Amino acid sequence: MKKSVLILCCVMAASALGSCGELGEKKSSRIASLSAPVTGITTTTKAIPAPAVTTAATDSRTEVKSPVHCRSIEFDGGYVLFANKDGTYTIMNSSKKAVKSLTLTDDQGDSVTIITDKNGIRCMLGEQEIYEFSYKGNSVWIIDNSVFFAGTRVEYYDNSFHSFAIYDGVVIECIGKNKFIIKEDGKKVDKASITDDNGVSYSLEAQSKGIWIVNSADELVLSVVINGKYIDVANDHIIVNGQNMVPPGANDISTATTTTTTTKKKEADPKDKETTTAKPTTTTTTTTAPQYDQWPEEEYTEAPEQPVVTESPMASNKNVGISENTEELLKLVNEVRKQYGLNELYGLALLDDACAIRAEETCEQFFENNETLIHSRPDGSGCETVVEEVGLPDWTAYCENLAYGMNSNWDVKDVFNAWMNSEGHRKNILNPDVKYMGVYCYKTTKDGNDYYFWAQFFYNDTF
Repeated sequence: MKKSVLILCCVMAASALGSCGELGEKKSSRIASLSAPVTGITTTTKAIPAPAVTTAATDSRTEVKSPVHCRSIEFDGGYVLFANKDGTYTIMNSSKKAVKSLTLTDDQGDSVTIITDKNGIRCMLGEQEIYEFSYKGNSVWIIDNSVFFAGTRVEYYDNSFHSFAIYDGVVIECIGKNKFIIKEDGKKVDKASITDDNGVSYSLEAQSKGIWIVNSADELVLSVVINGKYIDVANDHIIVNGQNMVPPGANDISTATTTTTTTKKKEADPKDKETTTAKPTTTTTTTTAPQYDQWPEEEYTEAPEQPVVTESPMASNKNVGISENTEELLKLVNEVRKQYGLNELYGLALLDDACAIRAEETCEQFFENNETLIHSRPDGSGCETVVEEVGLPDWTAYCENLAYGMNSNWDVKDVFNAWMNSEGHRKNILNPDVKYMGVYCYKTTKDGNDYYFWAQFFYNDTF
């Protein structure tokens, strides 16, 4: 019997509708519970064009570009390898101190040592330098003083929340402790006009500390809701949906500074006949690991949680009654998402039901369409309609990965590794806009061959 494996993925942007082909328009409305001065806001999400996709000529994968970054790798024992601004790398131990090397056990059971020194970074297996090893199902490469994790270069990027676009043309930037500037069409301005989701107009005004929001009666307003985002400007802070704006680099990884003091005995000068006792001298050496602009921690005390709807209606059902396959795959997916600084995903029993429907439909269409995996459903609708069929709330983001194997003994980890080794599928797994995941494997026998169809579905219903 022949053996073959085919993988196909479908990528959808947040708030977009459709499959890998043409997009339709979908509208949904939600009521957000908000405090004064704005209440009863109705927000409408419209479909937006899907990202441009390119299909590899050698297979049936559909790939899409997405801005996924990786700036650190977490290893067992509390060790972290992270990229610095200057392109070098630092290894930090569980005490937040920089160390020269790290020895770990790879997936093959071998002891691998990563070393950083004046020559850059390298990896050793005993006395042999190696350039690739597998760690928890993901490839780690060290080539030309660059580190790659799961196919993505580990490099420095600033992930601090220091810039917020109210509109395309009006942007607030945090430039220091409680210091903000307003930019309109790329130019710094003292004030800008804004309109909240109730249609009320305000003036956004920069101050020496913080920013003011002023209404038409020349009264200060502490918070507004614009484009569904709750913006609070109280106490010289700016907080958007509960997230505090901070200066650039405020979230940079840094290690502790260590000081070493050594005492040396000074040799007696033979020419100095009166010298009978050597005088000790003390030399202090300070070693500082890469340090970036940091503001004192007390300056960024988190404000109380804002009264904005950020939790999904399905939150109370997360990870309840999910399948063993979903539970196992969630561990693998969340491990790699953690390395990329992404939110943890949860399972939903209803999403497992949706995956079961999609896996069986995929099998049915596979044999009807010359052994091709298709993301649309048998009735011609998009795969996202399965969300409504199982009773989940309307989606704000979704993506789907499909795979099948013939006469193969793939388990959850095998399928996960196959998806991670495909750029398009990996970007679905690393989609920052999703919150829940399910998976299902459907088996059928035809013409003496066993077929296994896998459906993985990612979903979010939270703005």
